Amino acid sequence: MARRSMPRLPRLRRKVAPRKKSAARKKRVSSEHQEQVVLVARVRQFLPDVLIFAVPNGGLRNRRVAKQMKDEGLLAGVPDLVIAEARGGYHGLFLEMKRTRGGSLSDRQRGVGRQLRARGYYVAVAKGADEGVAVLEAYLALTEGARALLG
Repeated sequence: MARRSMPRLPRLRRKVAPRKKSAARKKRVSSEHQEQVVLVARVRQFLPDVLIFAVPNGGLRNRRVAKQMKDEGLLAGVPDLVIAEARGGYHGLFLEMKRTRGGSLSDRQRGVGRQLRARGYYVAVAKGADEGVAVLEAYLALTEGARALLG
C-alpha cells in the first residue's frame, strides 16, 4: 500500500460561552464537549476520508432512555471518539477527550483502555482539540512495523 502524505490540520477558533462579568477575570477553559466538537469539525473538513465518530456515553438522560441504551450495549468507560482507520498494525484509534486543564481518567476508562490495547487498538487521551489533532496525525503517519516498536 502506497504511503500518502497527510495534510496538516490548521487550528480553528473555539466557540466559548460568553463570560459573566466579575471582579476577578479567570480565563475560561473550554469544556470537553467544545474541544471534541472542534476536533471532529477539523477532521471532517480537512481529512474527509478519515472515518471518525463519537461514542455517546456521556450526557444526562432520563432513566428510561438510559436503560434502553444500556440494554442496547452501552458500556461505561469507552473512549469518546473512534477513528476507524487501521495503521501501523493497529486496528483503529480510540481517543478519549479531556479539557485542556483538569479532567482525569476514571477507573472504568483505564480498564476499557487496557482491554482495547490488548485487542490491538491504539488508545490515547488528548487534552483539548490541538492535542487530539497531534495524536491523530501521529497515528495516521504510523507505518506497518510501528506496533512492534511501540509495544
